[in-house]
Amino acid sequence: MTMIESRSVFKSIWRLLDDCNKIRDLKQIHSQIITSPYLSKSHHLSLISRLLFFCAVSDSGSLAYASRVFQVTDNPNLSMYNAMIRAYSSQFRNRDENPRSLVLYKQMLLNYIVPDCITIPFILKECVSRLDFVVGQGIHAHSVKFGIHDDVYVGNSMISLYTVCGVLRFAYKVFDEMPKRDIVSWNSIIIGCLRSGELDMAQDLFMRMDKKNIITWNSVITGMCQGGRPKEAIEFFRDMLSLIEDDVVYPDKITLASVISACASLGWLNHGKWVHSYMLRNGIECDMVVKTAVVDMYGKCGNVSMAKRVFEDIHKKDVLAWTSMISVYALHGHGNEAFDIFDEMVACGVRPNRVTFGALLTACAHLGLVEKGRWGLMNERGLKKDIPGNSMIEVDGILYEFSIKGSSNILMEEIKSLLYQLSKEIKAIVNKVYLLLIQRTYKHNYYHLFLNQLLLISKMNTFLVFFMFFILTGFYYSVPFMLTVLVLVFLFLAVLLSTLLVSYFKELMSNDHRPPVVGSTLNMLMHIDHFFDYVALIAKKHHTFRFITPTHSEVYIADPINVEHILKSNFQNYTKGDHKLILGDLFGNGIFAADGDIWRHQRKLASLEFSAKVLRDFSTAVFRSNTAKLVKKVSESAVDKQVISLQDLLMRSTLDSIFKVGFGFDLDTLSGSDEVSNQFMTAFDDSSCIIFRRYVDLLWRLKRYFNIGSEAALKKNIEVIDNFAYELIERKKEQMKNVKDDRNKEDILSRFLIESEKNPANLTDQYLRDITLSFVIAGKDSTANTLTWFFYMLCKHKPIQEKVTLEVKEATGAEYTYSINEFSLKLTEAALDKMHYLHAALTETLRLYPAVPLDGKHSEKDDILPDGFKIKKGDSISYMPYPMGRMTYIWGEDAEEFRPERWLHDGVFQPESPFKFTAFQGGPRICLGKDFAYRQMKIMAAFLVFFFKFQLVDESKEATYRTTITLQMDKGLFLYAFPRSKP
Repeated sequence: MTMIESRSVFKSIWRLLDDCNKIRDLKQIHSQIITSPYLSKSHHLSLISRLLFFCAVSDSGSLAYASRVFQVTDNPNLSMYNAMIRAYSSQFRNRDENPRSLVLYKQMLLNYIVPDCITIPFILKECVSRLDFVVGQGIHAHSVKFGIHDDVYVGNSMISLYTVCGVLRFAYKVFDEMPKRDIVSWNSIIIGCLRSGELDMAQDLFMRMDKKNIITWNSVITGMCQGGRPKEAIEFFRDMLSLIEDDVVYPDKITLASVISACASLGWLNHGKWVHSYMLRNGIECDMVVKTAVVDMYGKCGNVSMAKRVFEDIHKKDVLAWTSMISVYALHGHGNEAFDIFDEMVACGVRPNRVTFGALLTACAHLGLVEKGRWGLMNERGLKKDIPGNSMIEVDGILYEFSIKGSSNILMEEIKSLLYQLSKEIKAIVNKVYLLLIQRTYKHNYYHLFLNQLLLISKMNTFLVFFMFFILTGFYYSVPFMLTVLVLVFLFLAVLLSTLLVSYFKELMSNDHRPPVVGSTLNMLMHIDHFFDYVALIAKKHHTFRFITPTHSEVYIADPINVEHILKSNFQNYTKGDHKLILGDLFGNGIFAADGDIWRHQRKLASLEFSAKVLRDFSTAVFRSNTAKLVKKVSESAVDKQVISLQDLLMRSTLDSIFKVGFGFDLDTLSGSDEVSNQFMTAFDDSSCIIFRRYVDLLWRLKRYFNIGSEAALKKNIEVIDNFAYELIERKKEQMKNVKDDRNKEDILSRFLIESEKNPANLTDQYLRDITLSFVIAGKDSTANTLTWFFYMLCKHKPIQEKVTLEVKEATGAEYTYSINEFSLKLTEAALDKMHYLHAALTETLRLYPAVPLDGKHSEKDDILPDGFKIKKGDSISYMPYPMGRMTYIWGEDAEEFRPERWLHDGVFQPESPFKFTAFQGGPRICLGKDFAYRQMKIMAAFLVFFFKFQLVDESKEATYRTTITLQMDKGLFLYAFPRSKP
């Protein structure tokens, strides 16, 4: 047969394959291909490839048949492999060790077949479905090796992988380096930012997009709603509706469900009604999810009758719809109606779920079924009490703890315990004062003793500072004057204690689902020097608890589900509030103390800076340079076998780095020669300590008003800090005047000053000062404190120190004979990325010794935590990274052990939920400088462990902390450094 005839047979069979829509017909065509003697080898392979594609991918095909055909085909080509890989990655979501698509990919490489831009996306799709970050990184490396990483489809697949695996920095790096982006690229990175809580970054990317589709709008609107910013979700919806005709995108069911949910979160009934009417006016057909959201919205906004009307219009109700209506009735105290709906639900054959029973428990509380012990009605509906007198409820074999106090005996025991504790404190104070007054005759001999004793007493209760002042005054005035003062002081004490007791007993006896009371302000004051360990001890018994103050409750939480609620799910309700008053003197309107538009503005600017490649490259160079200076400093002491104060050196080195990266100046505090810088460091550290103690100091406002005690010291410190900060800003302004044409400054302050030219009214010197100090505490304290605890733990666990050192050596390929400069050249980004064990050891340090051990919020309105406890408007609520890192119910039985391996999977670092590992916060306020901090810590740690072996000066001594805003080691860290090589 001629070539022309062969081609004719090939075309006719190809047309048969195109027209084929049944597997039976396909098998007949397959037999023709096999038996035909007129097809060339190339034509035969092409037809088998086409047949495989139909079998593997078509809805009418058969993957099993395709697999058999593939197995008997000699030397399958790239198209065949692509068809099979696509089929397996699309149709199977298995969790096997060796999924078929990856097995075929490996086989393909072994057969020297180079993957193309079709192969890689489907392999990455398999990695996404299995959340296999490690294999995905390997595939990424292959795409670079084979030169197809610039393909838009490959890039989109890599962005999807990294965002799903929670590694946003890798995703953004891929996005940033893509030569060409399509709408899928933009949507993928925006969705990734929203998933990671980077709402401002997502918003900025959204604004930069030229063309947006419904997926883009839905992603941003839903992300803002779920991220605790419902107002912005509604604003985006308005923008969507106001698009000009050419760009118009019509909202769909997902859009409407998200907007309605946002209205419900805010309690905006009128907005919710308008959205509902928009749906009806435009004839938008809504599914069960949207209708249920409408019911929920009307219920939360207080319109029960409208919620009922919408609910009744739902023809085929599922468990979500029934539960939503039950929740509406329960929320508004209509217990009987809630049970009526429940009965109707059961009669319709719909099985309730756990959320349904949670709503019923609320209804039970309103009906008094729990408090009064009338369990008959509850038993009929599947709610059974576990043990008489206990507060456990059994639902479908699962026990739930009910938060109402069940026993007056327990209440009385708590009251007795408190009174006994208070009586001991007051008795001890009175006895000490009485003994000292007897010695009044010998005032000149006992004056210093008297002062010291009263200072010790004042540590136990801050208001006794005033007591001490008045008593000492009595030494130089008449006895009647002193006695008058004593009477006034004791009256003041009586009023204060009675206020505390009334608040305490009122809250303790409240039967309103409130967290258990574990003490008052007095308890907090008594344990202030070891406060984080004190609350950690309580957290082992109560995952949510509170202290009582005269004005409000201080609620503390250590349960990840509650942490997620306040940091993300109900973010808008938990602001800085009164915390801003406490922090304001030091941080002003900086990002750590700000809320609302001020916070959003700073975060938006900062997020752009931290994501910029120019800052990343500049900061890495600065970290290497300054750490090289630190190594030389340590080397000088190591050669002479001197004791090294490592915490002090780390503080100075990180301060130098943050000033260079943040503000463009070489501070050089590491040399210790700059007295102004030293004064700034001391003033800043002492101010942080005083600011934190304001949380338990009931009289700090009075002390500030009279400018006495710790507040007088704080005022002097802030003068030092302000002078330093304002001089820095002026120097930077002068510097920028001299180089007006340079608009691509690398340091952060310069870029903020450029921004201030656009809006000079808002970015004042005071505002820039606040921003500056926020960067200082973030860049200096957090990194230096973490590294201090890191080296302390390495000294306590010498095998781990050696494992870290070995990894640094292997990752860099450096030898111990290298100089500092030679090692610095080896410490590349690629080398740092290989240091998984070092990354795990630093993260394990942060788990046990978080840079910010406790972070407080303020409740703007009443709320209910996921564990059932009520939060009242005005409550202070703090999540506790330090105690959470020690909880066995979060980290397992070895929670208090330093074990970096818990973060590794097959030798590769695996992150945890930010609401479980809270060192960098979570939700919309998640730390923008997380990657920045890790990079700096890894560079500094790698330098130091490569050149030195460290040993504690006193190995028997346990390190303790100063109770401040950041977890600083008390009295420093003193080590010996033994050179591993000659720097």
